[in-house]
Amino acid sequence: MLEFNHVRDDWIIYQKRLEQYFRANDTKEELKASRLLTLIGPETYVLVKSYCFPEKPSEKSYEQLCDIMIEQFSQQQSV
Repeated sequence: MLEFNHVRDDWIIYQKRLEQYFRANDTKEELKASRLLTLIGPETYVLVKSYCFPEKPSEKSYEQLCDIMIEQFSQQQSV
């Protein structure tokens, strides 16, 4: 699985691929947040850390992290 790049990648598409990666690798629910945090890359991690403040990203669930990612890194679609 390639690292998520917040500059060029759309989070929604990346999340769909990530969920297939988790499924293919039989990833347990309690490990998803940790794996996500290792796959977002250092620059994106710094941003996520600031969005989670005062909590740490490691204190968030996978769903909470995905909500943050959607809010911050999803490309807006024009209608």
